[in-house]
Amino acid sequence: MEDLFIHVKYSGISFAAFVMLKYWVKRKGLIAKSVRQERTALWYNLVCSLAHSVACSILCTLCFYLNPKLAHPSQLQHRGMPLNRFTSGFSLGYFLYDFFDTLVSLSVANSWAVLLHHIVVFAGFGVYAISWNYYNQVIVAALCEVNSVFLHVRQLLHLSGISRSSKIYRVNSVMNLITHLLFRFGSFAWLTIFFLIDIDVMKDKMTMTALLLNIFINNLNVVLFFQLLKTDFFKSSNSRKIE
Repeated sequence: MEDLFIHVKYSGISFAAFVMLKYWVKRKGLIAKSVRQERTALWYNLVCSLAHSVACSILCTLCFYLNPKLAHPSQLQHRGMPLNRFTSGFSLGYFLYDFFDTLVSLSVANSWAVLLHHIVVFAGFGVYAISWNYYNQVIVAALCEVNSVFLHVRQLLHLSGISRSSKIYRVNSVMNLITHLLFRFGSFAWLTIFFLIDIDVMKDKMTMTALLLNIFINNLNVVLFFQLLKTDFFKSSNSRKIE
């Protein structure tokens, strides 16, 4: 019960922090002049998303620094350190904030993929929160936020009117694809392999659910990778950009 209270506390603090961050960014007018009026809500949403990705990437790096064997199969079913639980609660709070911010501020018709992703994430966090023993898996999965840094920067550059042929956009696109393979696809592929190899783990219904969620997310990651590859490297600069 104490662990549940701590997790809810961290999530609540994180949720409130991102609400205040969005308010501060809007009050300070931290937005590119070229952003159209109808896209301002998306800009503020992406700024908060970028802040979460940077912070989560740093927290995950610290977790691995303090426990270099965190991703070892023998460690994946452990609670891990208090920092692991804080990182888990921090991310859950952000995803809750982003889910409601997307519903309230953005077009649901254009954001269904984001909302679906968040629902899957909530299901995954639910598995870990109920079992209490899988926080190290959360940290491995959260490594995808390293890639999200470049993914959000890509969208902010697009909103700012930066050309796809510009140097900064091209460099970010290359880093986006590299980190997508290493940290987004790689982390979930590693967890999926772990579940498939360890037959004893599969007796647990919780881990069976986690396996199915990992497979689903990995399929999304593959689709996203080829979509980014096609858009940023194989379409002409006059082609329509994806969001």
